[in-house]
Amino acid sequence: MNLKKLAPILVLSLLGCKDPIIQGKLQVNSQLNLKGSSSRMFELTPGVHEMKIERENGRRSGTLKIQFFDHSDQRTVKIKVPSTIWIPNLSHDFAGDFEIKAAESGQPFDLEGKFETLEIDSPPDTQEVRCYEVAGTRLVTSHLHTKTTQINLDFKTTGTDETLAQFKNSSSQSTRVQDSIGPCVSP
Repeated sequence: MNLKKLAPILVLSLLGCKDPIIQGKLQVNSQLNLKGSSSRMFELTPGVHEMKIERENGRRSGTLKIQFFDHSDQRTVKIKVPSTIWIPNLSHDFAGDFEIKAAESGQPFDLEGKFETLEIDSPPDTQEVRCYEVAGTRLVTSHLHTKTTQINLDFKTTGTDETLAQFKNSSSQSTRVQDSIGPCVSP
């Protein structure tokens, strides 16, 4: 396959890359006022609210789209991200802090975010496994690679350290990685 035929496939695959939608619970401590996508104000009362968050329009000067679910009601909030703010990529590099002031976002609160990733490898483990090509066994050494990602968002009273609400989400994914595969040995 020549490069001219491959280029459109590469472009389409890059355009199709999208951050995941992160779901979790928002713990509201004090009444949280928000401006909905139709510019109407609404409030979340103290308690736990279901929430989804995703990033739209790129890593700089984009939008954070947040959806709240209360019973059968769904409300959407969009938070403008100024070009001076860098939001970590939710599916790849996943590390960094940011702060968006109310005056920048168009919302009646300040938003602080912290994104972290922790990657850990287990010690190698060697097992004897059956060969499929011929009768016999071989030694396979592998380890477990675990990636844990965490998002913390604090919705704060404008210009203060008072936290009105907190969103925390943590997820882990483990993958078995083969380090070496020995030759088949007949019995």
